[in-house]
Amino acid sequence: LHQIPGSPFIDFATAFQQATGLDQTGFQVYDVSDPAEPVRLGTWNNGGLGTHNLWLFRQGERSFVAAVFNQINNLADNDRDFVLGILQIVEITDPSDPTLVGEWRLEDGALDCPARGNDSAFCFLHDVTVSADGTLAYLSFWDAGLILLDLSDPANPVFQGQALGQVQADDPEGWLNEEGNTHAAVPTFVDGRHLVVV
Repeated sequence: LHQIPGSPFIDFATAFQQATGLDQTGFQVYDVSDPAEPVRLGTWNNGGLGTHNLWLFRQGERSFVAAVFNQINNLADNDRDFVLGILQIVEITDPSDPTLVGEWRLEDGALDCPARGNDSAFCFLHDVTVSADGTLAYLSFWDAGLILLDLSDPANPVFQGQALGQVQADDPEGWLNEEGNTHAAVPTFVDGRHLVVV
């Protein structure tokens, strides 16, 4: 897989890209069976900022890409809505025809993205990791924290949980004073416990 980044300035860049025929963003799928001569098999174009990060996963005989897509809203009147994070699930079982099968946004889980620390709220999706069995996604949603999604049905991701930060017994909302900045999530198993390092 090869990521194709886009431009953060959607209104100007999209018009330029379309006018010049350079409106490709997203990712490409390559056959690298012969590393000296990679062969492009397919392309997924999602526009705008393109795909920031991605994760390939399988469920049985089906193959998917969990793609991090962020959309700029230049008309937003606050930082929270300026960049909207979206997880896109793209099926690549037929690598010549990548097909969007599902999406997920914070709003789908009725989740808030509060201002954290000294900054405004930034609610973009930065990174995604998917479990080895392809059924659980770990989303690094910057100020919205760690989000866990059930991907058992890739067309309908289901919210499972959210971790915003540490909560102390004497300060139940203490996490609001910490910067969010959830950059990456790495799942692991230790002594029978399912842990995620963020």
